[in-house]
Amino acid sequence: MGNLSIRLDLGWCVAYLKILVRELVAHARFFDTTYRFHVAPDPLPLRAHTDASQGT
Repeated sequence: MGNLSIRLDLGWCVAYLKILVRELVAHARFFDTTYRFHVAPDPLPLRAHTDASQGT
């Protein structure tokens, strides 16, 4: 590319895509639709969380 600005932008795009690929591979199980995602039960009810964050 003759235009330095476009060349730098394309370089950043390639870098971001490499990071994205690395993260997708590292966390492939999260994106697997055959795996069922279960959230651990919360020890505190929702009201306790909101009260604690408000300092009451």
